[in-house]
Amino acid sequence: MKKYSKKYRKILVALLAAFTMMAVAGCGGGSESGGNEATLPEGYEPGTEKILTVATADGTETEYSEADLVDMGMVEYQYSGRNKEQSNERQIRTYMGVALDTLFDAAGADEVTSFIVVCSDGYTREYDMATLSDLYFFENNDDGTEGQPVSPMLALLQAGEEMGNDKTYDPKDGNPLRLVFGQESYDSSETMDFNMQGWANYVERIEITG
Repeated sequence: MKKYSKKYRKILVALLAAFTMMAVAGCGGGSESGGNEATLPEGYEPGTEKILTVATADGTETEYSEADLVDMGMVEYQYSGRNKEQSNERQIRTYMGVALDTLFDAAGADEVTSFIVVCSDGYTREYDMATLSDLYFFENNDDGTEGQPVSPMLALLQAGEEMGNDKTYDPKDGNPLRLVFGQESYDSSETMDFNMQGWANYVERIEITG
């Protein structure tokens, strides 16, 4: 009896471990991309001038400085995606910033479903929060279809940081905040998810609409 009970216990443990991994992985597989606490560049002092306004659905407006955003907790995530600037090749980039959930919690907004970003260069767009929260990071370029869930982020850019299109961030061009998010699904050279084209640069205002 002891021999069989040990065998069954091993099988049960293995099954429980497998179910746990499936629950954590979800449909995209793997754990969340990045999520590490970010370390500010040596000598960097976050500014105290208000650079971001978050307006909640009830009309409450809160202003934040770089220092305020840093105090919320900087995290680091990796994002993958494609745009047309590099012959449609997938690009992988790492950003430091504040997860949108963290920002919305700080503003007192629960269960956000949609929001509008207004950028200092005139760009404005509405986003669906549920869609942005169900996106993935894919490490490989054209092989391996299993991705890692990645949260949308309001990235805090540093002077000289690459922005694509042969541009680097210059504070004279606008706010150092960039909305970045992952891919909807694995793509190949035949079916491409051009998610990077939806990233918003120079964000200065977020209006929660739902």
